[in-house]
Amino acid sequence: MAKAGLIDKCFDCIKADRRPRGAYHMGTDPLMENYLALAVSILANASPELAFEYLDKGKPIGWRKRKDITEEDVLDMVKLKNEHRLTYKQIAEIYGMSKDAIRHRIQRYSKRIWRRQDDKAAGQPGPTA
Repeated sequence: MAKAGLIDKCFDCIKADRRPRGAYHMGTDPLMENYLALAVSILANASPELAFEYLDKGKPIGWRKRKDITEEDVLDMVKLKNEHRLTYKQIAEIYGMSKDAIRHRIQRYSKRIWRRQDDKAAGQPGPTA
């Protein structure tokens, strides 16, 4: 199968939101995986890392496991939102997640911080008169 035909097949699979199973193992060309990752990243508007993850694991572009995101990542998301004024969509593109997932994580983090501050305030004795 020619490179152009294989890349077209990859484009068709991405449009149909399914992985081209074993597509980059079909040829002996060592650059085939790179060609397909390039095609995936162009068509899906994704980073090369996400494109390789898509080809290797078959996970949809943008899919990340909940355990992949650490507390430090969430803190960075909050900083990007508040200090750098990025939108949820822009942050989602950075982390390879949906904008709703980003919004939910930031809101949960903010609620957790407020609860901690309220608990500290409730535990401290008030000023004596």
